[in-house]
Amino acid sequence: MDLNATAIQHDQCAGDVSASITGASVNAVQSPSGINKPLYACPSARTKVFLNDDVQAEGLLDDGSELNLMEKKVFDSLRHPIDADIDWKIHGYDSDVAKAEKEIAELEQRGNLIGVCHNVAVDVGGALVKQHLFVVRQLGSAEVILERP
Repeated sequence: MDLNATAIQHDQCAGDVSASITGASVNAVQSPSGINKPLYACPSARTKVFLNDDVQAEGLLDDGSELNLMEKKVFDSLRHPIDADIDWKIHGYDSDVAKAEKEIAELEQRGNLIGVCHNVAVDVGGALVKQHLFVVRQLGSAEVILERP
């Protein structure tokens, strides 16, 4: 996947609307009549993510997030040191409100955040960067959620 994406066609919407996407930002949609309209929402991209050149996971590229998160099961495969000496609570990353409220209540009892892995090599489409990834017991929507750059 090329993160410097060229224009793609999205014909799932009524009227065969096309969207011009550059990176993770969307400029506008053009209707069949040729009128450009602002695009107010766009789904986040999903891609394969490679961690430390060893572990492959399903990644959600979320340009609304400010943290990198990975599920414990991915961490277990990663064999990377973890810093568990942190006192944070992270919640609110599930879009199903009723489910999220129930999970938050359960997680606050035992704590969903396990720790943070520092300087993990994250490869998305050949672009390799070192990132800090917070390890949580469960994500639900993806195995890894990557923040906006």
